[in-house]
Amino acid sequence: MRHRRAIPICASFKCRSRRRSPAFTLVELLLAAVTAAMVTGAAAALTSAVANAASQTRDIRKTKTAGYFALDRIGQAIREARCIGQVTASSVSLWVEDYNGDENVNLYETGVIRYDAAKKQIIYEYPESSGAMPGTTVTTTNFKNAATLLSLYPSGDLKSIVWAEGVESFGFVGYPDYTDTKVVEANFVLGTGGDAVGFTTAASPRASADYLFVPAANGPPLPGSNKKQRKKVSKWTGVATS
Repeated sequence: MRHRRAIPICASFKCRSRRRSPAFTLVELLLAAVTAAMVTGAAAALTSAVANAASQTRDIRKTKTAGYFALDRIGQAIREARCIGQVTASSVSLWVEDYNGDENVNLYETGVIRYDAAKKQIIYEYPESSGAMPGTTVTTTNFKNAATLLSLYPSGDLKSIVWAEGVESFGFVGYPDYTDTKVVEANFVLGTGGDAVGFTTAASPRASADYLFVPAANGPPLPGSNKKQRKKVSKWTGVATS
């Protein structure tokens, strides 16, 4: 009796392993490449958008910080001033303090806040002597004109402090206007386009409420008050020079 030859298991496995696996067609490869490119492009666009948003946020934060600093400086200078000489659209002249106590406006007791449109800066300027304060009395006419007051500052003693840069627009308004000003409003814009931020503040000189505009301010101070008797300036109609 003849026996059939058995087929080895390994031989059968080798036969099956030699079968070719399915390959990708050209169309499938192209679709995969296009899909990968679209995903990569979307990821790049998203990353760029996030980076731009973060950069814009940083820029706006810097702009706001600079603007609030300028607001604080302007408000503080006006509130601490003894009185206001003139308010124009781009400047405010101030009698900062009666340092020598003579009840007269001395040139070295004044200061001017102004907007430089060419340089787009908010600037505070004042004279400061390296020695004793010169006895330079300012007339009413000169104190009530910010441009004239600035021209009187000696170049060697002139101090200029930049309070803000990149100021695209600026405006001062006095209420009421000119020499009887009790409130000064400042409006300005920092930055351009989407980074532009507007700022507004209003302030009154410290003397307006309790010192300058009281009819009896030229009389003796009330009991317990540490205010001086006003001799030259009482109810504000200008700075007397006599």
